[in-house]
Amino acid sequence: MFAKFYTTKMSGNAKSLQKRFSKIRAGKSTTARFMAMIMTVAILAATLGGAAVLAAIGEDGLEHWDKNEIYFLDGVQFSVNVSGKNVPAWVWEDIAGEDGKIDVVMKRFQIRDTNGRISEDFVIELVGTIGVTKMSSNMRTGNLLGIGRGRIPDNVDKHSDNPYHAEISFVEFNNEGYAGYRQSGVAKLVTENSGKYKNAVINFSIDKNQSILSADLRCFISDKNDNPGERNFDKIEMSSNSISYIGNFEKEYMDILFNGTDTNHYFTTFEKDYKNKTVSGIDILVESATTDGIIINTDITLPQAKKIEIKVYNNNGRVVSDAMSSQGMLQGMGINLEEAFNRPIQNEYLLLPTRIYSITDKVYIDVPENHFVKGDVYRICAVVVDNNFKILYRFQEYVTIQ
Repeated sequence: MFAKFYTTKMSGNAKSLQKRFSKIRAGKSTTARFMAMIMTVAILAATLGGAAVLAAIGEDGLEHWDKNEIYFLDGVQFSVNVSGKNVPAWVWEDIAGEDGKIDVVMKRFQIRDTNGRISEDFVIELVGTIGVTKMSSNMRTGNLLGIGRGRIPDNVDKHSDNPYHAEISFVEFNNEGYAGYRQSGVAKLVTENSGKYKNAVINFSIDKNQSILSADLRCFISDKNDNPGERNFDKIEMSSNSISYIGNFEKEYMDILFNGTDTNHYFTTFEKDYKNKTVSGIDILVESATTDGIIINTDITLPQAKKIEIKVYNNNGRVVSDAMSSQGMLQGMGINLEEAFNRPIQNEYLLLPTRIYSITDKVYIDVPENHFVKGDVYRICAVVVDNNFKILYRFQEYVTIQ
């Protein structure tokens, strides 16, 4: 029901498209208490999230955000016991009691800042009888061992029971370079900086059917820049059968790892049915969508509108084309790369499948996953921004490739 079919008003070959574009130039157990808390947060996020999105639309139809919006997505929980383990002092000082038990809860959030841009953040909560420590991840999916971006390398032992491993690292963000971190949305979800340079890493073992088999926790001490510091500590395996999921975490996380799902920085997960607004001075229209490219026409006269960003997502949520890359790829067609990146809003955009630039060979290389498949549905997401890259207007359209 999301798809919209378009007729082609132009020649359907790549050379014609390129020629056209060259003309454009554009008391209870800790576990029980925390699970109850998590589900409450999930319900509130789902209930309040929609209202917050609607409230962002001003009378002029433009987007307005005066505070960060936080949306809970899903998570995972398991238990460990640090008794007899070599762990940093902060584990016993701030978290674990005499029983050594720690409940490990990892939650996934989407956070929209006051510029309207969305980040995807992982937060870890280490819960013991002494206290709770909450930290956020300094990377979206972590280090992927045995997994390429949407591709499984040939050197992985696919006959092993658990051929894949994924790590997510969490820190307190002590680095002075993160001065704005404590004012960001995710900072509201973590504990105050302890000054102990805490660092925790979750490792998932994943089988060949893309299911999580087990998880373990390692606690470290980072350096002053949140890089790996003292690492001579034990790995702590999860307690038997203690892993459980909140929402659809396992499937969603496997999609990130195996399908290369990208964060949509314009729309939350709850906005897949977002309806475009009618705004004076902003008109965006998808003219055609074929296997050779997608053409988008724009008529934007709003004075404060300075740039437009356009991305195309496949049905796995992977970005397969965007306006910036498409313009940059045309460097070999006589368009200066810096000029292309700094060009103001054009009346027409041709979006081509994103390619990778080889510095060695000085040519663009095709990415097999990045192409338009006839009959498949793609999601076009665009934003109009001001000089400070603050989002003024959002647009989305589902198209079927002809």
